[in-house]
Amino acid sequence: CVLAVSIVSFERTLEALARHMAGRGLLVVDVLSVKAYPRELLLHHVPSDCDILATHPMFGPESGGGPSGWAGLSFVYDPVRVSADG
Repeated sequence: CVLAVSIVSFERTLEALARHMAGRGLLVVDVLSVKAYPRELLLHHVPSDCDILATHPMFGPESGGGPSGWAGLSFVYDPVRVSADG
């Protein structure tokens, strides 16, 4: 499942989906360009049985738009909440 929403509707969307995430052991991956605010929202709204991974591409839209896509390009990963078996 992919969820693509603006930062403006991010919290409202998390609130609406939280009950559907509970008990499923999902991995929620953040690809927003800002980190601190979404991280707080994810920790607050995403059920504790779900893992949370924040990511940030270290390249701009022009770099990933060619025939190779994102292949070989760098990302930063922040395991916000990742279980040992996740």
